[in-house]
Amino acid sequence: MRELGYGSIVNMSSVSWMRGIPLLEAHASAKAAVVGFTNTLARALGLHRIRVNAIAPGTVLTERQRQLWFQTEAQVEAARAAQCLPDLIAPEDIANLALFLASDERANITYEIAPDLGHWGVEIVGKLKAWAKAIIGPTSPPRKYPQLMNAPGSETGPGPQLVTWGKSTILSVDAHGFKFEYTLNSAKHIPFDWVGP
Repeated sequence: MRELGYGSIVNMSSVSWMRGIPLLEAHASAKAAVVGFTNTLARALGLHRIRVNAIAPGTVLTERQRQLWFQTEAQVEAARAAQCLPDLIAPEDIANLALFLASDERANITYEIAPDLGHWGVEIVGKLKAWAKAIIGPTSPPRKYPQLMNAPGSETGPGPQLVTWGKSTILSVDAHGFKFEYTLNSAKHIPFDWVGP
């Protein structure tokens, strides 16, 4: 790829390393390592126009998953309820994402997530730009952001996912005949205690 002057590497991670799921210590450690490896490799190879990405899917209902952990309709519905979208994730969804990330269509997409979760964002050059920053308040300790474990009424679904609440700073879209710009800050407003990452 260096000789060609371009290329794409797509690694496979998982959200399991962020969720602290019991009995998945080795799996979660390996998937967290994939993210660190991906970030390091992206920095090392970017100068050669080699893109490096990682896919970190949630529950993908493969045949093996159905045999081991999702044997009943109630278990399948619980997996669906934990997602933002109502459609179950199928193996072909992950394959299509990998193909997209490896394609030239992906060439101008960048993202950034601050290690301390202070800000995050994504940009598709000339089409979309969306950035947000973590909420802080007058009583917040320095470099601490409000985090909680899925308060009732939050939009992240049931489960123990740790959430950092933030407000949008930039949102603009200009693609496929659709143009939209949102310049006002928006934020979640729910009770929380000040804790930090």
